[in-house]
Amino acid sequence: MHNLAPLRRLLSLLVVSTAVACVFDIKHDDDDDDDDDDDTGQSTDDTGDPESDTDTDTDTDTDTDTDTDTDTDTDTDTDTDTDTDADTYFEPVAVGLELWAGYDAESGDLSTWQDTSGTDIDPYVVVTLADVDFFSGSDQEDHYCTLYYQFDWEQTSFDGYEPWDTSAADPWSTPGDSVELWAAWDGNLYAWGVDPDTQEVCENMDPSDWTDGAPYATFEGMRYGVGFGPMTDYLEAAWSSDALADYGDGMFTSFTAIQRSGSSFQAFDWTTSLLFQWDGIGGEVLTETDSTGATVLIIEDVDGGTNSGVVRSFAYWYDDFVNLDLNDLN
Repeated sequence: MHNLAPLRRLLSLLVVSTAVACVFDIKHDDDDDDDDDDDTGQSTDDTGDPESDTDTDTDTDTDTDTDTDTDTDTDTDTDTDTDTDADTYFEPVAVGLELWAGYDAESGDLSTWQDTSGTDIDPYVVVTLADVDFFSGSDQEDHYCTLYYQFDWEQTSFDGYEPWDTSAADPWSTPGDSVELWAAWDGNLYAWGVDPDTQEVCENMDPSDWTDGAPYATFEGMRYGVGFGPMTDYLEAAWSSDALADYGDGMFTSFTAIQRSGSSFQAFDWTTSLLFQWDGIGGEVLTETDSTGATVLIIEDVDGGTNSGVVRSFAYWYDDFVNLDLNDLN
């Protein structure tokens, strides 16, 4: 499925307070030891005794006064509260993957990079689970779950593929033209944390489908591959002409590979990446002040993959769960 709001996410990323600080907003598993709330979103609907107001009122007043006041107050108020309040779970249908990493073009490898405070950040992947409403392109709040995974990678080589039929439900059911990549990596993802802004959503999933009602175990150890190459027609069509004019020099494709059901491990053009300037290999990401006074990241000209910098990806295609075997992602 297509994320219809990539430009809005791009613009929010460029502002340093959003882009860099997100790294520190991660809630790690070891912070959860004292959190026993198990907030599954289930309703604690009041199931107290129904009003058995049988008020038989056996008034044994034998007063010869044939008081026939049987008072059969048959208040059968069974109080059939039909408020079933069925559990409302977050039901994701697709997953998007986005890379944050340093890129050393000379060695063709990924690297650490530093945020604006000088803290080293290892390459990691943002895994976003989304429900159907997320893809409406309107208000996406409460319709996605964001997880962070460290990327344990090694350099490799593979081709990327464009879609065969962009109008198909799965444009890559048959791979299209192959693309020679500048560099590529293959590895596995290991849990780093959950975005606290979406943690309640993440932990409100049907426990009959997800371990403990959360996605953490499902994606642990997931195999993930990524390769850098030129922008494809498919991805360029997702951006406005203004966005391409403003940011196009720093745009390239992150060809993404995950294990799809019944297919080989192939990389497809699901994700646009941006290259940002840094202070040398492994150095601090650089910023500037824009016309509004905001501090923003600086776009680096990708120049055919020959320039180094900090890479941030934006998933346009979120792969549908029907294409995946969620029990065997690694």
